[in-house]
Amino acid sequence: MNYDWIVSPILLNHFGFGWSGTRGHGRGLDPRHGNEYLQVPGIPLDAPAIPAMTIAGYVEFGNADQSGDARWDQTRTFLDTVSWTKGRHQMKFGGEVWFQSKRAVSTLNNGGVAGTANFGRLETDNPASPTYGSAGDAFASFFLGQVDQSHRYICGPSAEPCTRTKRFPYAAFHFNDTIQLTPKLTLSAGLRYDLPFPQRDEDSNRMSAISLTAPNPAAGGRPGAYLFGNSAVVPGPDKKEFGPRVSLAYQLNPRTVVRAGYGIIYSQTNANADGGTQFGNGIEAGFSFAQNIVNTTSGVQPVWWLDNGYPAFTGKLPDQNPGLQVGSTADYYALSGAKQSYVESWQLSIQRELPLQNFIDVAYVASAGKRLPSALENGLNQVPFQYLSLGGLLNAPFDSPEAVAAGIVAPYPGFSGSVAQALRPYPQYTGIDDPFQPIGFSTYHSLQTKLQKRFSQGLSYIVSYTLQKTITDTSNEAYSAFNSGARDTARRGLEKSIAGLDRSHLLVASFVYELPGRKLTGPAGKIVGGWEVAGVAKYYSGTPVSIGGGGPIPLFAGGNRPNRIPGVDQRTGASRGDFKPGGSDAGGTPYLNINAWSQPAPFTLGNGSRTEPGLRGFPLFNEDLSFIKRTYVNESVNVEFRAEFFNLFNRVIFFDPSTDTTDPINFGRSFGQANVPRHIQFGLKINF
Repeated sequence: MNYDWIVSPILLNHFGFGWSGTRGHGRGLDPRHGNEYLQVPGIPLDAPAIPAMTIAGYVEFGNADQSGDARWDQTRTFLDTVSWTKGRHQMKFGGEVWFQSKRAVSTLNNGGVAGTANFGRLETDNPASPTYGSAGDAFASFFLGQVDQSHRYICGPSAEPCTRTKRFPYAAFHFNDTIQLTPKLTLSAGLRYDLPFPQRDEDSNRMSAISLTAPNPAAGGRPGAYLFGNSAVVPGPDKKEFGPRVSLAYQLNPRTVVRAGYGIIYSQTNANADGGTQFGNGIEAGFSFAQNIVNTTSGVQPVWWLDNGYPAFTGKLPDQNPGLQVGSTADYYALSGAKQSYVESWQLSIQRELPLQNFIDVAYVASAGKRLPSALENGLNQVPFQYLSLGGLLNAPFDSPEAVAAGIVAPYPGFSGSVAQALRPYPQYTGIDDPFQPIGFSTYHSLQTKLQKRFSQGLSYIVSYTLQKTITDTSNEAYSAFNSGARDTARRGLEKSIAGLDRSHLLVASFVYELPGRKLTGPAGKIVGGWEVAGVAKYYSGTPVSIGGGGPIPLFAGGNRPNRIPGVDQRTGASRGDFKPGGSDAGGTPYLNINAWSQPAPFTLGNGSRTEPGLRGFPLFNEDLSFIKRTYVNESVNVEFRAEFFNLFNRVIFFDPSTDTTDPINFGRSFGQANVPRHIQFGLKINF
């Protein structure tokens, strides 16, 4: 809803209100009746999904374990902008406020409160038989109600359904002034202030995460213990997010304009956006419980019977013990998580008008991304690399004679685990999940050119070419959890490399041409007139290749990489005409030379980079062409016929090759076609 108030000829006020909601289930079967269909004891009748029954070798029934969720997400937006023209100034100022709420995914996915029940054949096999394990039938186990294993999410003493809603309001204020300094020079300057609030639970007491300094009573007072409640867990908003921006436009002569600009733009990311908290314990350990019931009898006995229902939960909820999760995974909500990502961008361009309605643009465009979502601190509980010299001893029990001789001691009373676990900064936890890690960066530099012809004499076209490079230390995912981790958290510079989606060269050309004869009348006009041809051609270089391999590094950090051997060609030299996809058994041709890499010595890091700077996958070439014929019946009605050719020349773009050096048989080989073969379609429609 928008309302514009013209206060005076030079003053305008624009008010807007918006509401958007997403309500859906995304689970195939209608989940609104939940357990009313099956009535499994112990599961709430109004659970937000149908309990999932997975029968080995058969089709699954139910939908509680499927992706998607029964959710109710809402965003309410209020904004007000004042436009004021005074002399040479055109000013705009105002603000906006967002009220966002999203139902947490963790209450529903992976079984949720409705739960899962798996059925196998072992329960209906004969454990006394020498062939035990080869007979039985999972469907028979299902009919008998013999559950082999199960999982469900419990968020209350009675496993009642819970509605966990996250809220993260957002406010912004802005001012901009466009000044006509001279008839040829225009200056635009502005400032935007963003005030994002990190996501927090609607229930102010429900969130939980560890403090890295609080003493843990269950770990001998070592630093690292749980805190509870929004005020203790969630950091305050970042109040320093000022985004200045300035631009200039100068007319050198009637045919030439020079433009320059600089700006800082924030984006709603990290803890100020949805996502992230569905991983780990969902930032709610102690307020919920994942009940995993695993069969420890090799199927001799079921873990429970459907008629009897889920085993009762005997634990305590909520459980606000600071020593929670000792021996398991903990959540951590970093103070930096409240900071939004931002992009600092700058550009300089020149535009020149050419004869015949042609225009050429040449621009230098660059940017630097800061505080990007990353997983570079996934190794928050990583063993320091100095201990890698212990080699295989890292995997030994901490109290083994060899470990004792090396001076390894228990980090706290009651500890049990490996030497590596004992040497972790927080040995009481097997992992620390940090869903918001705004420490990634990127740099982008490009030369962008464009030749454009405005429509005249029946013809228009655009030809653009970009030469670019993007360097980053993270992936391209919106959530930290989906990005690749660092091999060593203390040396994040090892992850700096060409971005995985970088394409050095991009050439795109498109045109629309109306064939002569449009003004013809009579039968000739019906046949010859109204024809139009349009086409688009794209030519991109390939994206960088990442080479995998390297031995295990038992420090609870990121993975390893192989060694790059200098002086050895990374490609096999197979020509375009000789290359053939597929494995060796199908006569496939390797694209990469495995002899250009080697496995590093045990317990050492390889020298390979996250992406290989000089090695690219297959380029993309594609052309599309369409023919359009419009026949006018009268002034208001016409018949349109279209013939469209996609991938006109039937080009084949192969999948990027396999890059796992530990699989020498398939390394360097491409398996199949990545693009769609030539596709032709015809269309006929009546416009009136």
